[in-house]
Amino acid sequence: MRLHLDYAVAAQKQAAAELQRSQDWIDRALLDDDRVTVRRLQLALRRSSGLMSSVSPVASIVRMPKGP
Repeated sequence: MRLHLDYAVAAQKQAAAELQRSQDWIDRALLDDDRVTVRRLQLALRRSSGLMSSVSPVASIVRMPKGP
C-alpha cells in the first residue's frame, strides 16, 4: 500500500509541475498575437486538460483511507 501512495504522490507532483508549465506557456502566449503563439496556446490548453483528467484518479488514491 505504501508503494502505491508513494507512486500517487509522485504522479501528483509531476502533474502539478506539468500544469504549471502549461500555465506558464499560456501566460506567455497571451503576450503575443502571432500564429505560432496561438498554436502554442492551443497545445498548452490541450495538455493542461489532459493532465487535469490524470490528476483526479491520483488524488483519489492519495485520499484513500488506510486499511487495518
